[in-house]
Order: sequence, then C-alpha cells, then structure tokens
Amino acid sequence: HPVLGVIDCGASFSALNFQAAKILGLPTDPNAYRNEPSIAALGVDGLPQEMPTKQAALTFAGAASKGPTGFQFEAPPNNWKPWSPVRLGVADLPIFSQLLGDGVKPYNGPAALIGLDVLAQRRFILETGKGRARKIYMAPS
Repeated sequence: HPVLGVIDCGASFSALNFQAAKILGLPTDPNAYRNEPSIAALGVDGLPQEMPTKQAALTFAGAASKGPTGFQFEAPPNNWKPWSPVRLGVADLPIFSQLLGDGVKPYNGPAALIGLDVLAQRRFILETGKGRARKIYMAPS
C-alpha cells in the first residue's frame, strides 16, 4: 500500500506519520520506540519536536490517480532498486495535515516527508510548474 510522500530538500532526514508506520510494518505505539534513538526537528510552526526513529527502507511508486477505492499509484519501473535503509523519524507532524489537506479538511492518511537522507542516494530532477503537484524524475539505481 503506497504512502503519500512530500519531498523536502531542506530536511536532513525523512519522517513518517503513525499511519504510514503501520503500512511499513513499524510499531504504531510510541512506547515501542522507547529504546530507539530520537531526533529533534523544527516544524513548519517553528516549534521543536522530538521524534523516535526506526530503521527502514523506502521504495517508489509512480504517479497517483484517484480510483474507485481511493488513490492508485503506477508501479515503479522494472529496473527500480529501493533506496538503502535510513533511520526514519516517526511522528504525526503538523505538516502532514496542513500541507496535504485541502484547506477545509486536514489530511489524515499515511504520509512521509522525504528528506536528503533518501534523496542524496541518487540523481533526481523536480519539474517546475503551477499548482501543488510536481513531477519527479529519479534514476532507477
């Protein structure tokens, strides 16, 4: 099941919310991270937030489209290799509901913030344009 990702070239590390953690098979109980390292980040609201972390590997799915049962994603190309595992921050960050919401209703689905720890692993190009959606082109390995 794909997770909606936000590319953040200013973020040193990647993070995901607890709904995305569940999809990746990670614990959804914050107490399960008690013995894991934590990281601190400044949120879009300027306030610091401490997050537990967990090692995990991410992969890629193509363009999203609205289907009869929700979002559907194109499959990655056959020669696609997942990124190397990174230590992900796990928290329900305000950016997920604020940025991904429609302005009336906050977004409450699975979401990830993709930072430089993932992006630096291969070449990518972000397409410019109008609106919120952008195309991203990634080298397959």
